[in-house]
Amino acid sequence: MVELVGKLTNWYIRRSRRRFWKSGDDEDKMSAYTTLYRVLVTFVKTLAPVLPFVSESIYRNLVALADDSEPQSVHLCDMPQADSSLRDAGLESKMKLAMKAVNLGRSLRNRHELKTRQPLQRLFLLPPHDEGRVEVAEVS
Repeated sequence: MVELVGKLTNWYIRRSRRRFWKSGDDEDKMSAYTTLYRVLVTFVKTLAPVLPFVSESIYRNLVALADDSEPQSVHLCDMPQADSSLRDAGLESKMKLAMKAVNLGRSLRNRHELKTRQPLQRLFLLPPHDEGRVEVAEVS
Protein backbone atom coordinates (compact mmCIF):
# COMPACT_ATOMS: atom_id res chain seq x y z
CA MET A 1 0.00 0.00 0.00
CA VAL A 2 2.81 2.38 0.89
CA GLU A 3 4.58 1.59 -2.38
CA LEU A 4 1.42 2.35 -4.38
CA VAL A 5 0.95 5.70 -2.63
CA GLY A 6 4.59 6.55 -3.31
CA LYS A 7 4.33 5.69 -6.98
CA LEU A 8 1.01 7.50 -7.33
CA THR A 9 2.23 10.72 -5.73
CA ASN A 10 5.84 10.75 -6.93
CA TRP A 11 5.33 9.40 -10.40
CA TYR A 12 1.77 9.91 -11.59
CA ILE A 13 0.61 13.09 -9.86
CA ARG A 14 3.96 14.86 -9.95
CA ARG A 15 4.56 13.93 -13.60
CA SER A 16 0.98 14.91 -14.57
CA ARG A 17 0.88 18.38 -12.99
CA ARG A 18 0.77 20.15 -16.34
CA ARG A 19 -2.09 17.91 -17.44
CA PHE A 20 -4.11 18.74 -14.29
CA TRP A 21 -3.47 22.49 -14.47
CA LYS A 22 -4.26 23.01 -18.16
CA SER A 23 -6.68 25.80 -18.84
CA GLY A 24 -9.77 24.76 -20.69
CA ASP A 25 -11.58 21.46 -20.71
CA ASP A 26 -9.61 19.30 -23.10
CA GLU A 27 -9.62 15.51 -23.38
CA ASP A 28 -6.11 14.99 -21.97
CA LYS A 29 -6.94 16.89 -18.78
CA MET A 30 -10.13 14.91 -18.26
CA SER A 31 -8.29 11.67 -18.94
CA ALA A 32 -5.73 12.52 -16.24
CA TYR A 33 -8.47 13.31 -13.70
CA THR A 34 -10.47 10.20 -14.63
CA THR A 35 -7.42 7.98 -14.21
CA LEU A 36 -6.58 9.49 -10.82
CA TYR A 37 -10.20 9.17 -9.64
CA ARG A 38 -10.39 5.54 -10.71
CA VAL A 39 -7.11 4.68 -8.96
CA LEU A 40 -8.17 6.43 -5.74
CA VAL A 41 -11.61 4.80 -5.61
CA THR A 42 -10.19 1.34 -6.34
CA PHE A 43 -7.46 1.85 -3.75
CA VAL A 44 -9.96 2.95 -1.09
CA LYS A 45 -12.14 -0.10 -1.77
CA THR A 46 -9.09 -2.34 -1.43
CA LEU A 47 -8.00 -0.55 1.73
CA ALA A 48 -11.42 -0.80 3.45
CA PRO A 49 -10.85 -4.07 5.37
CA VAL A 50 -7.51 -2.82 6.73
CA LEU A 51 -8.40 0.81 7.54
CA PRO A 52 -12.20 0.82 7.80
CA PHE A 53 -12.78 4.32 9.18
CA VAL A 54 -10.23 6.16 7.06
CA SER A 55 -11.36 4.41 3.88
CA GLU A 56 -15.01 5.17 4.71
CA SER A 57 -14.27 8.85 5.12
CA ILE A 58 -12.31 9.04 1.87
CA TYR A 59 -14.97 7.04 -0.01
CA ARG A 60 -17.78 9.28 1.20
CA ASN A 61 -15.91 12.40 0.10
CA LEU A 62 -14.91 10.95 -3.28
CA VAL A 63 -17.91 8.89 -4.25
CA ALA A 64 -20.96 8.79 -1.99
CA LEU A 65 -21.50 12.56 -1.83
CA ALA A 66 -20.97 12.98 -5.57
CA ASP A 67 -22.83 9.99 -7.04
CA ASP A 68 -26.19 8.81 -5.67
CA SER A 69 -26.09 5.66 -7.82
CA GLU A 70 -23.08 4.29 -5.89
CA PRO A 71 -23.35 2.56 -2.50
CA GLN A 72 -23.31 5.00 0.41
CA SER A 73 -20.55 3.08 2.19
CA VAL A 74 -17.28 1.63 0.96
CA HIS A 75 -18.14 -1.49 2.98
CA LEU A 76 -21.13 -2.15 0.74
CA CYS A 77 -18.95 -2.21 -2.39
CA ASP A 78 -17.56 -5.33 -3.99
CA MET A 79 -13.83 -5.93 -3.61
CA PRO A 80 -12.13 -4.73 -6.83
CA GLN A 81 -10.96 -7.48 -9.18
CA ALA A 82 -7.85 -7.18 -11.31
CA ASP A 83 -8.50 -6.79 -15.05
CA SER A 84 -5.39 -7.98 -16.86
CA SER A 85 -6.72 -6.69 -20.19
CA LEU A 86 -6.03 -3.15 -18.96
CA ARG A 87 -2.30 -3.79 -18.46
CA ASP A 88 0.20 -2.52 -20.97
CA ALA A 89 3.37 -4.60 -20.54
CA GLY A 90 5.37 -2.36 -22.89
CA LEU A 91 4.45 0.78 -20.97
CA GLU A 92 5.20 -0.93 -17.65
CA SER A 93 8.63 -1.93 -18.91
CA LYS A 94 9.37 1.61 -20.09
CA MET A 95 8.26 3.07 -16.76
CA LYS A 96 10.44 0.62 -14.80
CA LEU A 97 13.39 1.67 -16.94
CA ALA A 98 12.61 5.37 -16.45
CA MET A 99 12.19 4.96 -12.68
CA LYS A 100 15.44 3.03 -12.41
CA ALA A 101 17.29 5.66 -14.45
CA VAL A 102 15.94 8.48 -12.27
CA ASN A 103 16.79 6.64 -9.05
CA LEU A 104 20.31 5.89 -10.27
CA GLY A 105 20.71 9.52 -11.32
CA ARG A 106 19.58 10.73 -7.90
CA SER A 107 21.98 8.39 -6.12
CA LEU A 108 24.87 9.59 -8.32
CA ARG A 109 23.96 13.22 -7.63
CA ASN A 110 23.90 12.50 -3.88
CA ARG A 111 27.23 10.69 -4.03
CA HIS A 112 28.85 13.63 -5.84
CA GLU A 113 26.93 16.25 -3.82
CA LEU A 114 25.16 17.77 -6.84
CA LYS A 115 21.83 19.46 -6.23
CA THR A 116 18.78 18.01 -7.96
CA ARG A 117 18.00 21.20 -9.85
CA GLN A 118 21.57 21.81 -10.95
CA PRO A 119 21.72 21.16 -14.72
CA LEU A 120 24.16 18.57 -15.98
CA GLN A 121 26.33 19.20 -19.00
CA ARG A 122 25.89 15.60 -20.20
CA LEU A 123 24.19 12.41 -19.13
CA PHE A 124 24.67 8.98 -20.63
CA LEU A 125 22.07 6.28 -20.12
CA LEU A 126 23.30 2.82 -21.09
CA PRO A 127 20.74 0.10 -20.30
CA PRO A 128 22.28 -3.36 -19.83
CA HIS A 129 19.89 -5.18 -22.17
CA ASP A 130 19.00 -4.73 -25.84
CA GLU A 131 15.30 -4.20 -25.02
CA GLY A 132 16.22 -1.29 -22.73
CA ARG A 133 18.40 0.27 -25.41
CA VAL A 134 15.52 0.12 -27.90
CA GLU A 135 13.12 1.68 -25.36
CA VAL A 136 15.57 4.48 -24.58
CA ALA A 137 16.06 5.14 -28.29
CA GLU A 138 12.27 5.34 -28.75
CA VAL A 139 11.91 7.95 -26.02
CA SER A 140 14.89 10.13 -26.96
